[in-house]
Amino acid sequence: MPELIKPGDVLSMKVSSPEPTRVVVFAVDEGILQVARYENPDPLGHFFKKRQLQVDTTQILDLILPEFRKLMQAAAGGDGEEDEGAFLNPFKRKHDKPAVYWSGIVDLVGEKEFTYTVPETFNGTMRVMAVAVNDSRIASVSEKTQVRGDLIVTPNTPYMIAPADEFTVSVAVANHVKDSGDKAAAQISLTVPPQLIIKDEPKKSVVIAEGHEGVATFKLQAATGQAVVLGNATLTFTAEVAGKTTTMRSEMSVRPASPKIADLRFGSFIGKQDIAIDRVLYTQHRKVSAGISPLPLVSVSGLTDYLDNFEHACTEQLLSKAVPMLVFSKHPEFAEEKHVNTSEADFLRLVAVLRTTRQNAEGGFGLWGPSPEAHEFASVYAANVLMEAKASGIAIPEDMLERTKNYLQTLAASPASELEAVRVRAYAAYLLTRQGEVTTAILSTLRENLRANFKEELWRNDLVAVYLAASYQLLQQQAIADDLISTPIKQLGVNAAAYSYQDYYDPLIHDAQTVYLLAKHFPARLQAMPTTIFQ
Repeated sequence: MPELIKPGDVLSMKVSSPEPTRVVVFAVDEGILQVARYENPDPLGHFFKKRQLQVDTTQILDLILPEFRKLMQAAAGGDGEEDEGAFLNPFKRKHDKPAVYWSGIVDLVGEKEFTYTVPETFNGTMRVMAVAVNDSRIASVSEKTQVRGDLIVTPNTPYMIAPADEFTVSVAVANHVKDSGDKAAAQISLTVPPQLIIKDEPKKSVVIAEGHEGVATFKLQAATGQAVVLGNATLTFTAEVAGKTTTMRSEMSVRPASPKIADLRFGSFIGKQDIAIDRVLYTQHRKVSAGISPLPLVSVSGLTDYLDNFEHACTEQLLSKAVPMLVFSKHPEFAEEKHVNTSEADFLRLVAVLRTTRQNAEGGFGLWGPSPEAHEFASVYAANVLMEAKASGIAIPEDMLERTKNYLQTLAASPASELEAVRVRAYAAYLLTRQGEVTTAILSTLRENLRANFKEELWRNDLVAVYLAASYQLLQQQAIADDLISTPIKQLGVNAAAYSYQDYYDPLIHDAQTVYLLAKHFPARLQAMPTTIFQ
């Protein structure tokens, strides 16, 4: 093979053998081999080396249980384990091709030529190796070839930039043009795509002596406004010395400085309303929509889009994405075109995920997997959504519902010392009562716990009182139910700044869940409320 070639040229490698043999030829960047401490193939040394006594073990678990292999490959933890694709960068930059060649195993009789086109971005040494074997012999050989252009152009550019960024790029040029002299004039120019702007001269003159290196710098800015094109941007550097020209390209990614965000706003108005969009929205992945209706159900489409673009996929969030399906099954006229075909099959796919990857043997649900200790709120919330789905006519597996019910019974009767834990147990007791269970003893224990350990003005204003009221209403104990529901009704929309989000609880959750339970169990009280509550 040749001792010296230029980048982009075809490397010709001839292999000959006095006997018919099978051969594999491979060539790799010498720098990579040095980093990896790679040694030339030594087949005789490998097969005839001394070995110590040892035992090799194997396992066939992944053959008996094929899913085991996927389980071992899965990365545990992190909000995105269910949807790794959500973290892939949609605005990638192109990468340089690696300098590597592999012939595969080839039958050789006499002489054979192998060819490989070296990437035009590569300058350096390539080590070429061959290993041959037949019935009686085995051998290996290696040689090196130098890949070097007349001019070696080495750009130094950032991997990524954001629109409107100002930055500096540099390019180093090594002069190997023969007889160019000690004062060789180099012309270095830069060409950029429309999404980049050169702030100074696009062509620079540098004196580079033969065998030496020079550097030129350019000031650039990423475009803004309509000129922004997100994605790969190619910078083309061209160097010329004594009639010899070399071109080198460098790739960078133009991407927003912020992640993709779904922003939702809804409300009511009379007359005319202007909605200002304060965010900068780029052409790629941009979607802007508006809906208007006399009924608040129009907001469901916006909520659906928000949830579909939510970046996490824990059990609670998967369930929240499914709730609009139940609404659209009864009111398809409010669905956008892509949601019109939302059907029972879509919900059953969610049920399959919950059943196989989230529910444990006791019937509870984990946030990310079927952990032995189920997540209390996610489990009760899952039970609530599954009950609503069954009430809508969706065929939820009975064994799944039964296991969930068993978990609710255990949870509702377990002790709790924090108000957040008591709230979840009251939620579980309410769902049991809805399924026809007589929960009088559980409800009495919860009320006694509240009276003994928490201030009355605290728990009566909490959602725990609403769950207890709905449970007593189902048990036909209306006097207790009316007493418990009276205070939460007065608190709707009041003191919203008194507490913030924690433990799946905030003012909006309190008010929305209260209205939900009023609609189911106290319809007369709901009709008597002013419309300003909903606004």
